[in-house]
Amino acid sequence: MRYASITSWRYALGLFVTPLFAEMNAPDPLFTDLEFNKNGPYPKPAPGSSSTNSVRPDIIIHNREWEEGKSLNCLAVECKKRGSSLGNDVEKLKSYIDKLNYHYTL
Repeated sequence: MRYASITSWRYALGLFVTPLFAEMNAPDPLFTDLEFNKNGPYPKPAPGSSSTNSVRPDIIIHNREWEEGKSLNCLAVECKKRGSSLGNDVEKLKSYIDKLNYHYTL
């Protein structure tokens, strides 16, 4: 049996959850991105780390705005293959909500 790559699964999951956020009536269009790490033209800094590290969730639903007060980070998802260790993903997901104002994580 062949297994799809984790990137294919991320893409499919992103397509599946995107319509769930269409009802939010966001003032700007929402985008679903894979491993998106930008805050405008700059890398989005990881909470509690040096500026050389950046946040790169596997899937993110957001509006791509970067000006203070205009950004809308709806969902960040970290994906793992079966049998893989969670590592520090749980802490990363908590920091997305606490420090980067994401509404939901998975």
